[in-house]
Amino acid sequence: MKYLIIPGFLAGIALNLFVATKISGSEIVASWTRTVSEIQKQETSAARMKSQGPHFVVRKEPLIYLLDTAGNLAGTADHTGYLAEANRAGNYLIKFQKVGKEIELFDYSGERFWMVESREYPYFSFNGKLVLLMNGDHSRIRIFDYNGNNIGAEAVSGRLCTVIAFSDCTDIGAAGFADGSYVVIGSGGGIIHSGRAPKGAVVKSIAVSRKGLFVAVHYGADDRDGLMIAGVVEGDVSHAAFGYHAARAPLHVSDEGYVMALDRDRIVLIDRKGDEEYSIPVAPAREGQASVVSSGDFYAVAYPGEKGSAALVIVRRDGTVVFSRQFLNEPYLTAEFRGECLLARGSENLYCYSVRSRDPQ
Repeated sequence: MKYLIIPGFLAGIALNLFVATKISGSEIVASWTRTVSEIQKQETSAARMKSQGPHFVVRKEPLIYLLDTAGNLAGTADHTGYLAEANRAGNYLIKFQKVGKEIELFDYSGERFWMVESREYPYFSFNGKLVLLMNGDHSRIRIFDYNGNNIGAEAVSGRLCTVIAFSDCTDIGAAGFADGSYVVIGSGGGIIHSGRAPKGAVVKSIAVSRKGLFVAVHYGADDRDGLMIAGVVEGDVSHAAFGYHAARAPLHVSDEGYVMALDRDRIVLIDRKGDEEYSIPVAPAREGQASVVSSGDFYAVAYPGEKGSAALVIVRRDGTVVFSRQFLNEPYLTAEFRGECLLARGSENLYCYSVRSRDPQ
């Protein structure tokens, strides 16, 4: 079955009827859906516990679930009485207390790897090999590895950390501050790049490429924002116009320096020189949980809509919209790839799609 794909956002209830999209070069297939209540009823088999990740990590306090790409339950961690953070690949879990001074790292079998006396808040890289601990006033970040060792530069400082982000399948991180400064932290804990937004503007969002070759920095003042693309190795910096965002805007930057971003009512691709490759109009977004992710030939943009529903848009790298859907009962939506498997997550529901390139028939 073939569908006509119209560039831009296809609004309306008919989008909810899409099961598969097949156009020249692309195939999007709905694989499975789950509710969190259904996950809670599943049993974890020993075979699934031995399966290799990376898994999808799904939170429903006080539980964290690991799902494989088929939607099967691969593991569960209960952190009742504690706060917790899990790395996105589903290897490790950090537990800490609302009022306490200890941070503990476990694997999903319950084995404790280390404990550090600290009142800081932990952030995990994708594979869990880089751990950032931010202090209470957001002015200092300590750098650890998953063995509990203070590594590399050991710490970075700035005036009020506004954002911490990691590459999408490796262990490279970045942090931005209200004073306009930002740093990129390599997997060994060293500072591999640093810079500052123009005129000390607040860093609102940041993204680092998979191999740490580029960083994208969304910065702004009270009524005007900008986007900076910086080459970590070559040191080249370019700027692009960006719409005003009161808080963070979802970004993705590739190792070639291309930045895909959701700019309120459009999806925009910008190259390393700051030039706009294309712009796709979409239903306006509101502030909230959102994401721009990439795998192979595709970008996926998931976000909460201005009028209350959430949206998922899948775009081929050449700018062709291959899938677009509104989720009428979802207050927000985020997305994450595992190879060709794309999982979109709402407040209580999970929607999985197979997203792949195919040879023209």
